[in-house]
Amino acid sequence: MATVSEWNNAAARPDVFNTKNRARRHAIGLLLIRRWFLASIILLVLSLLIPTNASAQGFGPRAFQLVPENTNVLALYGYLLDGNRAVDPSVVIQGADIDIDLAVLQYSRAFAIKGNQAGIYGIVSAGQVDGAVDLGGMALSDSNSGFGDIQIGATFGVIGSPSLSLEEYVKFKPAFSAGILTLFTLPTGQYDESHALNLGTNRWAAQLGTVLLWYQGDTLLDPRLRTFELVPSFTFYGDNDDPFGANSTEQSAMFKLEGHITQNINQAMFLSADAFYTYGGETTTDGVNNNDKQSA
Repeated sequence: MATVSEWNNAAARPDVFNTKNRARRHAIGLLLIRRWFLASIILLVLSLLIPTNASAQGFGPRAFQLVPENTNVLALYGYLLDGNRAVDPSVVIQGADIDIDLAVLQYSRAFAIKGNQAGIYGIVSAGQVDGAVDLGGMALSDSNSGFGDIQIGATFGVIGSPSLSLEEYVKFKPAFSAGILTLFTLPTGQYDESHALNLGTNRWAAQLGTVLLWYQGDTLLDPRLRTFELVPSFTFYGDNDDPFGANSTEQSAMFKLEGHITQNINQAMFLSADAFYTYGGETTTDGVNNNDKQSA
């Protein structure tokens, strides 16, 4: 606020007072521009830090990196897959040739629990699957479309994962962090027991694991930030009581180990080297072991 003397001087020299006002407005404008620029950079980074749909190979690099408190992210992306794997990533069908086209909508939100960062996310997918399945030397062509199974998950930081405001996030120096993750797949997708290929799985699944991250950098927005990530987990499956051509199928638990080494190019882009290993998941159809344990 201007003083009395400033007002008096302004009457005699209005150009001086107007210059001061312009300088203040200019300073406020620069501050707003910096805040918007910083927010834009963080939002761009956050768009790369969303756990990918479980139909893909793992969660992806930097899926569990810290984000500012109360961050909401809505993402839409797609998959074009061709191989011998069903929509359910735990099911591999020998001799099959399957094409999967999926659109995936995902929402995630970060919040605080006792000072530590936690997060929830939900995933909805829709699309089509078609291909040929080898049934005892006979190729069966099939296709289906609709919604996939809904997935809901949660994460909770235990070590080195404080809940941070935007101002704290910018200054925070990361080191080692560890957390817990859960992901539940609900049998809500399109499923027809008369089809060999479906977008839904007609069973529930629960994935439980830990998230281990080592950061090398001065801040989370350091243009030279490097991370080392390990995500070991176990997935447990319910039974499908209406499978194609049978009465019931069961699947044993599957161990998964996901790893990433990432390196920033700048504040908004990074490169990653990724590895993914699975073991277990053997299936049984009507009490007969299918001898299809995975080790990939």
